[in-house]
Amino acid sequence: MENIDSAALMGFVFCVTLAWVAWQAKRLGNDRSDVRLLGATAAVSGLGAGLAALL
Repeated sequence: MENIDSAALMGFVFCVTLAWVAWQAKRLGNDRSDVRLLGATAAVSGLGAGLAALL
């Protein structure tokens, strides 16, 4: 990962942002299904960013 491309970097930023939003939603007491959906979206985004960085 010496020379990471912009797509992977943007994916990682998006993943961290979604994870932060999910944590804030849980902290504020939002519905559990909404928090799970945000968490799952963050995980899929992180997986995609990881694959983009490797390929």
